[in-house]
Amino acid sequence: LKLSRDLCLFNSDAKTIIFNSIKSELHPTNELIKINFDQMIVNILNELYKKDIQSVIIEGGRKTLDSFIITQLWDEARVFVANKQLVDGIKAPKILGKILSNEEVDSDHLKIIVND
Repeated sequence: LKLSRDLCLFNSDAKTIIFNSIKSELHPTNELIKINFDQMIVNILNELYKKDIQSVIIEGGRKTLDSFIITQLWDEARVFVANKQLVDGIKAPKILGKILSNEEVDSDHLKIIVND
């Protein structure tokens, strides 16, 4: 809850749900929901289910993505591979599943994998 309120995340274009470990509050453009982060993924998905939200896009870093992959709580992954070699940084997580499609998107490669 330390992000600047000036970020586009908090604009009025769409309601934003912010999961945190401190408090639950309803604001005109966003909603804070307090959850237990010990079972973060399950608790977030339970809260989304209560709100009848059935589709979620996860754009996280390695730790967040690994959390969904390890718990098998994902249906589809869209993996973009850029036409560039990166030397430093954190390796992307490994995603095992059934490859639904492979295609070129501009100069990048898109692989769609489903959790079977």
